[in-house]
Amino acid sequence: MKPRQLALGGALATTLAATAWVATQPGDEAAVVAPVRRAAPVAAAASAALTASAPVVGTREAWAEVPPEQLAAWQPPPPPPPLPAAAPAPAAPPPPPTAPPLPYQMIGRVVEGEGAAAVEVGLLAGPNRALSVKRGDVIDGQWRVEQVSTQGISLTWLPAKLPQNIAFRPIP
Repeated sequence: MKPRQLALGGALATTLAATAWVATQPGDEAAVVAPVRRAAPVAAAASAALTASAPVVGTREAWAEVPPEQLAAWQPPPPPPPLPAAAPAPAAPPPPPTAPPLPYQMIGRVVEGEGAAAVEVGLLAGPNRALSVKRGDVIDGQWRVEQVSTQGISLTWLPAKLPQNIAFRPIP
């Protein structure tokens, strides 16, 4: 063990021994437990108790009622006045509506007929089915096909009349 640990252990043992010795000494519990009765004012009784060698034994009088004026200083402070209401900031305009994404992907294009009578048909693949659409067709009751071209399909989302385009992406 290090010398510091030995010194701390010795100090602890000395403290415990002193505590045990004080606890076993006989004492005058009656003077400590008995209430003190004072007939004189507190300052005079305190000075008399200091000068007397024996403790004052007796009953203690109840404290006098405190006038409300003295307790006023101990009351909690009044609540602060309410802050003036700040003018609400003008609400930002809502963002413009956007069409939801079409659950289909363009996988091809077919041209039916020749010359002026040629009709372009777009081929779409979705999660559950494949479609062939041409200009004027309505997909799932929400999108109307406006144009089919080599770049993709132009659609209109019918609930808000918003345009949407699907680019042609060949499947590898």
